[in-house]
Amino acid sequence: MRVEAASVRVTITPTDGGEAFTTTVDSASVLRNVILDTGAQLYGGMDRLMNCGGMGNCGTCLVDVVEGADLLSEQTEAELKKVKAGKLKEGWRMSCQCLVGGDEAPEGAEISVVVRPKK
Repeated sequence: MRVEAASVRVTITPTDGGEAFTTTVDSASVLRNVILDTGAQLYGGMDRLMNCGGMGNCGTCLVDVVEGADLLSEQTEAELKKVKAGKLKEGWRMSCQCLVGGDEAPEGAEISVVVRPKK
């Protein structure tokens, strides 16, 4: 018997503190896709055209995880390289490299992120 995964509520806030976007994730999803699906602006300026499309190479899809970091998948090798290079601060994740939701998510889980954190 399969137990249904709990929904995870994801709140996405722009760096400038503008209107937040909220959505619900019912199955394991790449955080980058969740953000883009809400219409939130993940990329700024030329990064809209010059990003790597979620391959983990460019680091332009950074988010600051304000709440629920434990609900995201472990850091990938691409993220660990950015940490080692000093390009990924404490609490930041590359949204293309982490999964949110899935069978492990507890009931009532919430994640809050700020897109394009100020460097």
